[in-house]
Amino acid sequence: MPDWHILYEAAVEETNPGIFERLVYETEDAICRRLRQLSHSTNASPELDEIAHSAQTILQLKTERLGWPNPSTSLPH
Repeated sequence: MPDWHILYEAAVEETNPGIFERLVYETEDAICRRLRQLSHSTNASPELDEIAHSAQTILQLKTERLGWPNPSTSLPH
């Protein structure tokens, strides 16, 4: 199972929309698995910050590259 960092970097660098979308799903799945592992750790803060930043970047790339709606701009006020 690839490390989420490797999948994340591959997704960020991918230009083919179909491959990018697949890599995003794989990255999100790997991040979820890692978050489950980190839930039992007392020293996970640096990686949790990195995951939060990466998740935000993935969301931004999905809206830019795939035309997905940005949930932060479509929330009712």
